[in-house]
Amino acid sequence: MSYKNICLHSMFRCGSTYFFEKFRSSKYTCFQEPLNESLTSFNKDILSIYQNDSNNYKKLRHPELSNPYFFEYKPIINKLGANLDESLCYRRFFDTSDNDRKLSKYINILQESSKEKKFFQFCRTWGRLDLFSNFINIFLWRN
Repeated sequence: MSYKNICLHSMFRCGSTYFFEKFRSSKYTCFQEPLNESLTSFNKDILSIYQNDSNNYKKLRHPELSNPYFFEYKPIINKLGANLDESLCYRRFFDTSDNDRKLSKYINILQESSKEKKFFQFCRTWGRLDLFSNFINIFLWRN
């Protein structure tokens, strides 16, 4: 049986971290905020910043996570830096014309990182949803 990977698109502070953790505890490889600007300079040292720390979760008003933020990126650290730049995170948020190829290549690296189903929790994609037509897409809105 074939399946599609799932993308959860949301604005900030909508509860997407809660859903991310629920999928993470199932049989999915989950990537939290693949377009977070912190990942443009991602290395092993950055993992120490995002350790499981209940005080940090309280300060961010996030639910406690089973693993630190960005934990799933660790095995593919060396592939990230060259394939993600800041323009994909913010600068060209609505203009996808030059970034389609870059963003597709980057997302493909994440998709190919394991054979498990993938769940992507995005807070920076609602301006370019057309690039994710081959996924099951969920948009989380909170008013």
